[in-house]
Amino acid sequence: MAEPRTPPATRRRRPFRFSALFAALVLLILIPDGVFMSTLGKTVQAILAILVVFGALHASRGSERRSVLEVVLGIPFVAIFILDTVFPGSVPAGLEGLVILVFASYVARAVVVDLMRRQEVLTDTIFAAFCAYLLIAVAWSGAYVTLEALQPGSFRLPDGTLGLPPHGTMYFSLVTLTTLGYGDIAPATPIAQRLAVLEAVAGVLYVAVVVSRLVAAYRGPQSNEGR
Repeated sequence: MAEPRTPPATRRRRPFRFSALFAALVLLILIPDGVFMSTLGKTVQAILAILVVFGALHASRGSERRSVLEVVLGIPFVAIFILDTVFPGSVPAGLEGLVILVFASYVARAVVVDLMRRQEVLTDTIFAAFCAYLLIAVAWSGAYVTLEALQPGSFRLPDGTLGLPPHGTMYFSLVTLTTLGYGDIAPATPIAQRLAVLEAVAGVLYVAVVVSRLVAAYRGPQSNEGR
């Protein structure tokens, strides 16, 4: 008897598509902000930004339209980090935040769409879920940078000072997305408060939707019985 043919989808499967993107995002987010204040630190940050773009391109292989858009949006994303390394302070904060917001939002959306189409839960599926979550935090940090540039004093620091330093945007975004809400940095204007509320809601809904989708797509050992 002839052996059963391998389904096309299985043959085309590319394991660990999202692992490189996940690693680059974790390093970009979790390396202490003080490291990035030096010239060497800014160089490392620029390299990590390049790795994020390449990780996104690696994850989108096979989708020509998505790859092209990621390149178009990724070039300015990398450029702002390189310019800030070579010419510190040359990039307006509002423009920097907007570029980060647009790039991270698009890639996060693309990853979520990919995630929702998965028919089974693999290790790479978990990486994809983590990537989308971290990209949402990056996108919102860009929104906070843009808001602070357009409306200075939108956030209040623990000592009562108004303003959000660049090294505090990602921290505030992650704390808000996970609904930890330490309160050491707080939104001080109605627009900032609404942005923070929207991010918290997005974080809760993302976890609920993704977990339910992964549970629905999960194929336990019993699904392979009788094959």
